[in-house]
Amino acid sequence: MQKQFDSISEFIKCKDKCIFCNEKLSACLTNFSGIRKNGLPVLNIQIKNKIIKFNFNQTTALYDIKANCVINTENNEISFTTIDSFNDYVNRTTELAFESIYPHIELYCPNKKCKYGYYLSSAPFSILYPKTLYPTRIYMEVFQTDYNFIENDWTREELCIYSLDNEYAIPIKSSMIDFNLSKPEQILNRVSMLINFN
Repeated sequence: MQKQFDSISEFIKCKDKCIFCNEKLSACLTNFSGIRKNGLPVLNIQIKNKIIKFNFNQTTALYDIKANCVINTENNEISFTTIDSFNDYVNRTTELAFESIYPHIELYCPNKKCKYGYYLSSAPFSILYPKTLYPTRIYMEVFQTDYNFIENDWTREELCIYSLDNEYAIPIKSSMIDFNLSKPEQILNRVSMLINFN
């Protein structure tokens, strides 16, 4: 699978179905809340068009930020409109606050009957000048079983298996599994083998 994409739209097209149930994946703009997704996301914006519009509210040490945000998924342009949009300091503070919540695109299986909770995440966004988001790249690919979270870490090119029962346990690490070339049963058998031999 391709690792880097010029636009959000390209990233959204990189995978279209859940590897376990074949349900069409949904896309959303969200923020990173940990591998276990503890807590509610600050952002959870469904992506249905090439333009994403949403309100961004964040409190910093110096400001209560209230901004309207628009992202063009075809060219990664981003714009914020605040009450004081002509103030460069306020604009940059808004951008930094947005970056600080680790916003990214998530392709996820919306099928409630699929017990694996499969999703594919882009790396968190950073804003380049003039007002564009870095080219999108794959960050992690995750699913869960009854007792574990399984993560393909595309940055480190390794597979990590986290315990659901003991969040402080050191994850089991191995080389990445290519989820595209393997059947679901093969993926689950490989994970089970790694767990049993560690």
